[in-house]
Amino acid sequence: MLANDHQASNDDCKLLITVPDKNAVSNISGLVNEGNVSLNDLTIADIDLQMDDGDLGINNIKALKTSFTLDEGDIKVTNSTLKADTSNCNDGDLTIFASQFKTSVSLTDGDISISNSKILGSSSFNLHDGSFQMSEAPMISYLLSTHSGNEINFRHNNYSGHFSKVRQHTPLLRVTCGNGDININ
Repeated sequence: MLANDHQASNDDCKLLITVPDKNAVSNISGLVNEGNVSLNDLTIADIDLQMDDGDLGINNIKALKTSFTLDEGDIKVTNSTLKADTSNCNDGDLTIFASQFKTSVSLTDGDISISNSKILGSSSFNLHDGSFQMSEAPMISYLLSTHSGNEINFRHNNYSGHFSKVRQHTPLLRVTCGNGDININ
């Protein structure tokens, strides 16, 4: 359904797709040149989205496999389960709240903030220029590294350069920041 408050044009229209059952769609894929995308209340096998300019909102989504590629825009994941995610963002931030995930994320210029979330399997976050913040961090294994004299704050203790904490039979969270701090509490 195409919804619009004014005369139709490519600059001010909104595409709203409603499905009768949250399990009715098995996969979503697409390319968005400009505009925001919001996915809500779905259980789905596969999501593959590429976006040039716009924000991506993921709310109450359960997905087996996801792939998000954004050139410019933020990603916000809330109350979701992403079992095998790959995300790449050239210029934008990633926020994960109250979610469960196993992921591999690469950000060229942007920050990552994670809170009240569970890591389902070994995951990695690579930030070229940006900081990593995690609150209410789970009791898992960590391998953290920063470059350019940035700091690592792990559970209120400061380290420079590298830090690792290994717990047997737990997922590994690997975070690398080229130019930015790591703060995990």
